Amino acid sequence: MATFAQAPQDLTSYEYRLFNKMAVGMDAFHEGFRQTWTELLSICNAGRLPSDITPGAYVGKFLEWCAALDRHHALEEEHVFPKLGMKMPVFRPDFSEPSIDQKGCKTRPEIYAQHREIHTGLDTLHEYLKAWAREEKIEVDLVEIKRQMDGFGEVLWRHMDEEVQMLKAENMMLYWTKEEMEGLPFKVKS
Repeated sequence: MATFAQAPQDLTSYEYRLFNKMAVGMDAFHEGFRQTWTELLSICNAGRLPSDITPGAYVGKFLEWCAALDRHHALEEEHVFPKLGMKMPVFRPDFSEPSIDQKGCKTRPEIYAQHREIHTGLDTLHEYLKAWAREEKIEVDLVEIKRQMDGFGEVLWRHMDEEVQMLKAENMMLYWTKEEMEGLPFKVKS
């Protein structure tokens, strides 16, 4: 099969949505993580829980967020990245050359390293919150939670943004044909 070598502006609306579907789908997942992160962090920044949120509800929501992010990354590494890595070197776990690849695409070899860095902080926070839940404490230490969030927040947000950028139509059309894109996850309406 020939590669799809058109410029994005030369694509039909359907073709552009097709090549951009991975970015749109991934960004939708990431937006949910961003919204919850922002909500939980804003409570830490306020220094107290809102009157309508109990400490248990706050910790419970945080535990759900931690577990969801963990599942999301596991799914990416087990299913999504290997499929993308068949054509896109940046999604291969052994890819280590930062530069521009032979197709002219900027490469970001740190995608797996970012996951590891995120999970160093995420796993510590998750364990802290699970310990709080087991002990059924009355107060939540928002200063400590914020300190832990600050430890991996920057890399988390950078990772989410960069991952979506790598999946945009302009990059995908360098590696995938229209027919191949139709077989990748996320549906596109005609």
